[in-house]
Amino acid sequence: MRGFVWASLMVILGCGGESREGSAAVNDAVAPRHETEIHERDSAGIRIVESVRPVWAPGRGWRLDDEPSLVIGTEDGPPEYQFYRIGGAHRTPEGSLIVTNAGSSQIRVYDVGGRHVRAMGQRGGGPGEFHQFSGMSLWVGSNGTIHVEDGANDRINAFTIDGALVRTYRLQATEQFPRAFPLAMLSNSEWLAWAPRGGGTLSGAPGSVIESEWAYARYRADGTWVAEVLRAAGRPRLVHQSGSLTHYPYIPLTADPLVAAAGGGFAIWIGPHPEIALRDGAGVVRTLIRWHPTRRRAVSEVWDRFARDDVERITQERDRILYRNLYALSLPLPRDVPVIARLLADANGNLWTEHYRLPWDTVPAWDIFNSEGHWLGELMVPRGLRLLEIGSDHVVARHRDEDGIERVQVYRLVKGP
Repeated sequence: MRGFVWASLMVILGCGGESREGSAAVNDAVAPRHETEIHERDSAGIRIVESVRPVWAPGRGWRLDDEPSLVIGTEDGPPEYQFYRIGGAHRTPEGSLIVTNAGSSQIRVYDVGGRHVRAMGQRGGGPGEFHQFSGMSLWVGSNGTIHVEDGANDRINAFTIDGALVRTYRLQATEQFPRAFPLAMLSNSEWLAWAPRGGGTLSGAPGSVIESEWAYARYRADGTWVAEVLRAAGRPRLVHQSGSLTHYPYIPLTADPLVAAAGGGFAIWIGPHPEIALRDGAGVVRTLIRWHPTRRRAVSEVWDRFARDDVERITQERDRILYRNLYALSLPLPRDVPVIARLLADANGNLWTEHYRLPWDTVPAWDIFNSEGHWLGELMVPRGLRLLEIGSDHVVARHRDEDGIERVQVYRLVKGP
């Protein structure tokens, strides 16, 4: 991926490739289109799709309703309605909500009106239990089985929505992958997982940079190993010594690769530029999606403000001193600010990329791409909202207010003006 130099985008514009006004496969969106440019070409068997501007005219694309259609969560009240560290959520076809709450090590089920129905799991190390430090990411298989990551116990717990434990299983350890972390469930219920090469050991002389590499592998639905499919560079760290303390902060304004399931394969973004690769289950690149966001920023233009604002956000004085000393160093900063922070796929096969935000960027926004790779447009979401699942006509999100109170919210996804 890093072999595709960003400057090569200019070549596509002059290559005489097909130019179209977008694809009819916008999954029944009714928003009008405006004059746009989408260039497609084939290069050594790889389909390259480049959008110069979005299909949707400003203000004419998809949006969320002004108010959520369902809110679950309270600051005070019954514990089954209090949330802390929401890990994932899923809305069933019948309208029930499944929410993982890592703070209580539970999987909770709510009916269509938001009434608590049942909870599965508890804190512990036995079958169906979760470690207190597990993030409890959630995936739902094609048969409705709920798979929840129990990372600190190095396993996955699977339940039915009725609360029955189906099984507790691990992704098979191999010499190359002694411990793998699940990332995505593919359409055939196989797993895509990652592992740090070399075990992710943190060490080195003060001032040195720790380069990291992630390896990705596919596993069968039962957790048995299939094959390694890709390697990619992760975020580098610095060995930083301040007084008697040594720590290993990430190099600022760098980003790890982002992955989302895409059909039988997966989509992966390897920053910092606006390019997403669609790979098949074997890891072979089939399509490259490129687009031209106007928000591209050079690190040199934002660094002084970023360093000042980031230190001001730190509440502990010891940490403020630590990072003030760090940011005063001559750091090996990247050239460009990453363009995206998260990558999700919706129920119709569209890809959603959340804009990377600097400390002063307050409004969350997403770019949307259809299954053909065409850049449809931008969707804004309320502050404090983190999308967890995107359905065909709704989104499920975690909302965290200024006091840190978490709630689950469902918004209707409106397709049209």
